[in-house]
Amino acid sequence: MMDKLLKSKSYQVANVHAEKIHRNPNNIKSLLFKAMVKAKRLEGGRLKKVYDKFLLATRMVKAYSTGQYKGIETKHVILLLAALIYFVMPLDFLPDFIFHLGLIDDVAILGWTINRLKEELDQFEAWEKSNT
Repeated sequence: MMDKLLKSKSYQVANVHAEKIHRNPNNIKSLLFKAMVKAKRLEGGRLKKVYDKFLLATRMVKAYSTGQYKGIETKHVILLLAALIYFVMPLDFLPDFIFHLGLIDDVAILGWTINRLKEELDQFEAWEKSNT
């Protein structure tokens, strides 16, 4: 299923959009806000397994966008942005309005991205702890 999601038109659109906004802090801030609003609604549901790492990823993107954190490659920021864009898109591979099914693809994309960037997320978490 993951291969179909990554090749889907919706994910490709998310990737193109991510490449366009990755250097625009205002667009990233808006995306992060939308993602957090949606995630808050799903906190105890389907997103539960990846929620803490989702929060870590959003903090990393925010720190990158403000110039505070430079320890992640641009291509990985774009990958995270694409996952977040896909997450907030209401009409994607499985549209969000399909009862009990519409969020499965969103969470799958987020989980896949978080797992793929585990090392970067761990490095950011260590950086974050040393800078607080």
